[in-house]
Order: sequence, then structure tokens, then C-alpha cells
Amino acid sequence: MTTTESKSKSRRKKTNEELHENVTTGNLLQRLRIENGLNVEEVAEKTKISLANIRAIEDNDYDLLPADTFVRGLINIYADLLQADGPSLAQQFLKERKNYRSSVKKVRAGKTGRILSPKRMAEPSHLSSATVASSILFLIIVLFVSFCFYTSWNPLGFLFNKNAGFQSVMKSILPGDLSTNPKVISSSKDTELFSTRVQPDTHQKYIHTLSVDFHRDTSINITVDQGKALTLHFIAGEKQVWQAKESIQIIFNHPDSASLRLNGSPLPFPQQKNDSLTLSIPPK
Repeated sequence: MTTTESKSKSRRKKTNEELHENVTTGNLLQRLRIENGLNVEEVAEKTKISLANIRAIEDNDYDLLPADTFVRGLINIYADLLQADGPSLAQQFLKERKNYRSSVKKVRAGKTGRILSPKRMAEPSHLSSATVASSILFLIIVLFVSFCFYTSWNPLGFLFNKNAGFQSVMKSILPGDLSTNPKVISSSKDTELFSTRVQPDTHQKYIHTLSVDFHRDTSINITVDQGKALTLHFIAGEKQVWQAKESIQIIFNHPDSASLRLNGSPLPFPQQKNDSLTLSIPPK
């Protein structure tokens, strides 16, 4: 038996004895490395084990190491370099790692008041039906509001426009003209009131029928048959019809804000004159 083999057997025997003295495997490998006059960088170079793994082994940082299969190989390589009993050290290190994990699990379970089995830990948390329904409803509302804001779409204006047919039917049933006293925004008042806008009346003869298809949100000032001047607000996509026996005058706030048809024929949008966009029917 050579001197080297004798020293190797003696070191393995010493290693096994120290394992029974409550010395961790990582601490033991660190002590053997120092006794061999090696630093961590030299061990990494000789064994091709990363510096992070070597330090994790020596410092017993079990969470920083890979799976047990790889750790077993790393310990064997490290121990062979130090002429120690690799299989015994690897088995002991994995045992220490298992004990560490068990103690951590108990500590975490103690904080919650019960020990969770792996199956229970993997189960998803259960939410009540009311919570799920409320979350879905909230998400729908947020998406709807975002859509209206992004597209500049006014759902209330859309609904009022859809009710135009109903208003026409009511006008044909009820006596009088529903448009004789509309609640509108007066040009002489600052108070805004919801208005029942004028709908075409097929029961009376009118000389002028003006159809307006609005392309953008805008306000107009309109006078029909020398009546009271009214200020009305429209949104993009709305359509409106006015009928007059004598005259119609509209002052627009924005250029090219609507398409116009008079008695079914296209009518050009008024040009700006004296800082005013005024449409007069008949032309003055």
C-alpha cells in the first residue's frame, strides 16, 4: 500500500468520524479545502464547479443549489479532489438538505396555524361566485367606458337618436305639434335643458325641408320661420331634419361639420364670411 493511498484512507476515516460530531458536510468540506491549501477559485478551476455552487455547499445554502441528483455529483467531485469519502459526504449532505426543508415547512405552516400537505398547497384558492361576478361586471364597465372614451362615442346620444321614430309616431297620435314649444338651450340663457328636437311633420305643407348629417360634435344656432333663436348641441353621427314654411337660418360653430340636403338635393356647406358660418334658406 502506497503512502498516498494510506493518507487517503486515513482522511476518509477521519471524515466519517467528523460527520458523527454534528459537523455539517459543507463545513467539513471547507475545512478540508483549507487543510489542502486551496482557495475557492482553485477548487472551481480544478473541478469545473461554479464558484456560486462551491460557496453554497460550504455555507449550507441549500436553496441556492440545483436538484439533488446534480448536488450528489457536485459533492462527489469536490470530495474526490480533497481525497475524502465522496458517496458518504453526498448522502450526508442530501440528508441535511432534507432536514432543512422539513424544518422550513414546519415554520411556515406554524405561521398559518396548520401544516399544509403538498396537495393542499397546490390547490388554487376558491373565490365566491359573487366576487367573480362582481369582478367580471367591473371589468365590463371599465372596457365599455374605455371604448366610449377612445372612440368619442356618446351612447346617450345614440339612444336618443334611435327614439326619433317613436317621437314621430307620438306626434301623429297626439293633437297639436310637439315642436311648438321645445325645451332647448336658449341663446340668451346659460342654463342647459334637454330638448325634444324638431322632427319632420308630414301632415303640414312646408316649402323647405333641410336634412343635416353631423360629422363632428358641434353646436348650432337655428331660427325657423322667424321664430325664437335656439342653440342646440349635436354629436358626430347624429342626423336632424328641420321644416319651414318661410325660412331657415343656421349658424355653425365649426366649418365642414355636417352634410346638408335641401328638399332632397345636396346643399354646399356655407363658407365663412365675417367670422361667421351662416346658412340662410332662402339665400339672402
